[in-house]
Amino acid sequence: MGSGGAVSAGVRFLCHLPLFMLAIFGTANYTYVQKHAQILLAPPYNKHKILTAEGLSGPGACVAVAWNFIFWIPTIMASNRKLLYFGIVDAAIVSCLSYALYIESTFVSLTRPRCATVHANATADPHLLFFDRAGMINMTNTDLGKSICNRFLAKWYMALVITILYFFSAFFNLFAGIFFSEDSGYSSGITQRRHNPIRGVLSCISFPLVILWETLLQFLTPFYNLLPESMRTSFRYRLRLAGRWTWNKTSFATSKVITMGIHLPRYLRKSKTTDEKLAQLLLASEPYDILQLIAGQLHYVDLVNLSLVSKRVRAAIFPSLEDSAEDRQLRFYSCEGDKKTACWTCGIQVCQVCLKLRNAKDSITSFHMRCCEARCSKCFREALVPVISGHFACACYRDGHTSYVSGLYRHSQSRYVCRDCNKLNDKKLCALREERDKEVYRRLTTQSLACAKCKELLPRTGMRWWVHTQAGCGRECRASCHPGYIEKTEV
Repeated sequence: MGSGGAVSAGVRFLCHLPLFMLAIFGTANYTYVQKHAQILLAPPYNKHKILTAEGLSGPGACVAVAWNFIFWIPTIMASNRKLLYFGIVDAAIVSCLSYALYIESTFVSLTRPRCATVHANATADPHLLFFDRAGMINMTNTDLGKSICNRFLAKWYMALVITILYFFSAFFNLFAGIFFSEDSGYSSGITQRRHNPIRGVLSCISFPLVILWETLLQFLTPFYNLLPESMRTSFRYRLRLAGRWTWNKTSFATSKVITMGIHLPRYLRKSKTTDEKLAQLLLASEPYDILQLIAGQLHYVDLVNLSLVSKRVRAAIFPSLEDSAEDRQLRFYSCEGDKKTACWTCGIQVCQVCLKLRNAKDSITSFHMRCCEARCSKCFREALVPVISGHFACACYRDGHTSYVSGLYRHSQSRYVCRDCNKLNDKKLCALREERDKEVYRRLTTQSLACAKCKELLPRTGMRWWVHTQAGCGRECRASCHPGYIEKTEV
């Protein structure tokens, strides 16, 4: 839940009772005005405007009550992208109530002392004329005009308070949806990153088109279900293939070149000297036994930091196979004890002495590596969802982010990390692990793969389909870590 969702959820909670009361009083006022429109709305009043204003603050408030109650809990767990749509509806409610307040301010007395001056005789005051006429409806009740004036006054201020509160809800929802988008979070909270606000504005413009498309799908679904199953399957597959091609060409282009945005804080000493004597000593063939003894007293992290002194020292400690016929596996001699493991973040060797414990959640990429399987086009086509209006994408992965349900499986665990990685904060620690998993997964998926269902070897180029198998999901996973299309490798 983002900050916008928290504010919106709090506003909705505060507006439960006021909105309900506004709907009751507003509907009663609308019914009363509509029943006596010939008397109350005679000139100089505009009958159409006043009836519209009372309808917006009366029956329209009933719609707002339903909207506020139904989407109170979803707002708490909504992503910033969904908050954008919530903000559009909230802004529409604010606009309707603001218009109703403006029209009512032209004929409603805004103070109780002025309501006390209402009499059954005509008056020239436009803010009292309406209630003078209301008093004429029942001449036996001399206080009828005053009571109706007080009732309209209370409803007007109630609508004003709700409008102000809903304005803040709409503002924070729109702000979060336009200027922020959710990143693949690693901590219990949601990490946010700025993105192009033009995309958020375009989402606002396309919102009516999305609603129209969903309505059209619901209308065409009964006719679509009358078609033979073979025609429906073929139509669904071709529709998916066209959409998947467009999406995965972009996904492949972005994941083709993977850059490590975060690096370990290795201590590279910037010096003008080249440490020639140290390099010559380490490059000599006889002192290699001495180097082994030195490595036995150091941790592997120390050897890596030592290799960053200069290029010559690195060539001495970690020579390439072309430069040295002897494979110097110094990591076998470094660190203490026989039990050695790898750093969870960067993969460097650590032992029981130099390792550190950190609590961290699993990465998004490793989550998909465990739970998703590759399928050939034939098996994927047979497993398509039989309803056109259903969700094709995996229920545990929507809008490019894991949902709340899948997040439950990504609980924090104790991880072994090296000394350098332990100096990173939780966000950078998990981001580095995420980049490492992406690189590993990219290399795995470029190799020959077989369909998890029919066990046939997939073609080296073409479409790739991925199905989420956790908890019996069985739907398509569209995570960006999965290559959707494999192009021909350039030789």
